[in-house]
Amino acid sequence: MELLKPREELFDEYYEACKESHDNNVTEWMPFELDNFSQWKKHILNAYYNYETGTDLPEGMPRTYTYWCVNNGKFIGEVQLRPFLSEEEAKKWGHIAYAVRYSRWKQGWGTELLRQILLKAQEFNIIDVYIVCRENNTGSIKVIEKNGGRFTNTVVDEEGNLNNVYHIATKE
Repeated sequence: MELLKPREELFDEYYEACKESHDNNVTEWMPFELDNFSQWKKHILNAYYNYETGTDLPEGMPRTYTYWCVNNGKFIGEVQLRPFLSEEEAKKWGHIAYAVRYSRWKQGWGTELLRQILLKAQEFNIIDVYIVCRENNTGSIKVIEKNGGRFTNTVVDEEGNLNNVYHIATKE
């Protein structure tokens, strides 16, 4: 598996992964409505560039690096790295957010995806990584814990969801 910057030749694979989320009611990861795919394709690469550079960000959104996880040309998942957060922001947003396509759940891909993005976090000198996930997302909790995550507390987000905050030290 490799982490790649989003690219046009993977758009169809990405669409299929998003369709799996829609078809299986995976509400945590639905980047766009399926009917809006054509519109999404026209703007997404520029949007990802703006997210990385901090250009024209939506109010309150931190700079974010997006990577697509690909194995043998197949889209496996998506991960965002937010390296420039204060500790307070990190405990709210998380330095890392990830999603594995539905058909790849429970196959070890999430664990490997998180392991690889933690290495990227080290490139940004992030020693204390915070990851936030829904309190009932047992799959993500297992992935985070397999990568050394330690539960710190539960917070309530703007939409009233309970989220667990985990800490991972990238260097001993």
